[in-house]
Amino acid sequence: MQFLKGLAITLLSLLLFLSLSVFGTAFMLNQTILNPDFITSQISRLDLTALVRETGVIDQFSQQIGQDIGQQFPQARALVKEVLNNTVADVEPWVKEQVSDVAYSISDYLKGESQSLSLVVSLEPVKDSLGANLRETLLKAPPPELAAAPPALREQILSTIEQQATQAIPATFDLKEILFSPAVMGTPEQVRQVFGYYQMGYMVLIGFMLLLALGIILISRQVKSSTRNLGSTLLTYGVLGYAGIFAGQYFLETQIGAQMGALGLPLALQAWLLQFIDSLWSPLRTFNIAVAVAGLVLVIVSIVYPRKPSPAD
Repeated sequence: MQFLKGLAITLLSLLLFLSLSVFGTAFMLNQTILNPDFITSQISRLDLTALVRETGVIDQFSQQIGQDIGQQFPQARALVKEVLNNTVADVEPWVKEQVSDVAYSISDYLKGESQSLSLVVSLEPVKDSLGANLRETLLKAPPPELAAAPPALREQILSTIEQQATQAIPATFDLKEILFSPAVMGTPEQVRQVFGYYQMGYMVLIGFMLLLALGIILISRQVKSSTRNLGSTLLTYGVLGYAGIFAGQYFLETQIGAQMGALGLPLALQAWLLQFIDSLWSPLRTFNIAVAVAGLVLVIVSIVYPRKPSPAD
């Protein structure tokens, strides 16, 4: 009888340990990737202006726009890069705001708080900023042809230049076509269904762990043995889990740092990725520490709690 009792407690403790491992990963995902607050905070840390400059996007667009402007004002071609740099700096807060809105829209849709999903982003602020910066730069250092033109003709020329510079930018951009495609995640309905199963499994896992803990308590039937069995399981998971995160994070950051350098990723993106990885592990580290502390408390209780007198005593 005592052997079967010990075997049952061992089995339940093992299942509790494995359940904690799965739950820890799910908890991390809920606090990070599936949390719009986390996405917003991480995007706010990214220096988009420096990233765009380092990737050479500005150089590519400056050549394209400079060709159109250079046909009328050859001397103004050198000012295009300055215009684009100012435009990127101006729209950076707007871009981050749009990313935040998209993250919350997707979250509301997946949770069932919204029945429709629209991710159409208007690019008019980008076009307006580009046109305004282009106009301001040309007026600040006008080419001879523009400086000598009458005010009415000058305004007409500037309007034409703005139209030429912004005509390649679409009026809207639909992120839904990119994010929710068969090649990426599937249709919104499919993703929403999978998310619903995930949330259900998350709650079922919590209930399952509570049942395992209750089973250990009922089989032990003593405060001393119950707290010892539960405490040792929680403490073992917490310590091993934290040690695994520490080793895994060190290895992952080392490998990613070497790969980023070899791939020639922009410095702004490299610094952001390292911070992102650290933030990604943070909830799981906190969870493991909390579980380890709870386990340690239970082990201490099992030690200091008075032993139940035996019939012989």
